[in-house]
Amino acid sequence: MADGLKRFYESVSVRKEGKSFAILLDARELRTPAGNPLKLPSRALAEAVAREWATQQDRIRPDRMPLTRLVNTAVERTAAMPLEVIDKLAAYGETDLLCHWAEYPDELILRQRTDWQPLLDWAEQSLGVRLEPVAGIRPHPQAPESLDTLRRHLTALDPISLTAAETAASVTGSVILALALAFGRLTASDAWRISRIDEDYQIEKWGEDAEAQRLAEGRRAALDVAATVFTALHPEPGTGTRTDS
Repeated sequence: MADGLKRFYESVSVRKEGKSFAILLDARELRTPAGNPLKLPSRALAEAVAREWATQQDRIRPDRMPLTRLVNTAVERTAAMPLEVIDKLAAYGETDLLCHWAEYPDELILRQRTDWQPLLDWAEQSLGVRLEPVAGIRPHPQAPESLDTLRRHLTALDPISLTAAETAASVTGSVILALALAFGRLTASDAWRISRIDEDYQIEKWGEDAEAQRLAEGRRAALDVAATVFTALHPEPGTGTRTDS
């Protein structure tokens, strides 16, 4: 239904169940579209999902619950096929946005170097992932040991964090930006700005049309949802997700 289902519940709450947290619609436990119980690993994340359900009006609008969609995807798809998501994310190591600098003009190259090189340095020093930048968009093979280390960090993420990383990487074009956001190196605002250095430079020169702006707003909203997940779960390099009480 285009307008969504009629709201069938009065209250929304969160209940601790062992090491997980369930969301209750009245007394009914929230489930995924496939009917699986939705058990979340932190209270903060469960409460964020619960807020989406609590703010629905007369009708339930799935298009206005992006966090619910993300955790459902994690439970129903990523948890069942994690290697598919890991492979997709690891592939960014060969084509990462931060490794493909402009060939000209100097002003744009300086902007890229100012924001991108510190993140490449962070990836090497904090994660052990050394990626070499090149000028232009031509493919550039990266060291196999760095790509293997990158994959280990991705493998250590729980399914929800992995799904959020997939979202962040698809928005920014960079697995390094996704991991910097996941591990608290960047805020969503910083990650968004850094990912759009090329676009913003072009907008300064030529202006922006309304359709491009609309698409950018949607991508930024998706990045904010990924950041909400990371803030709620606090994954650390090599350790996965922290749960709380």
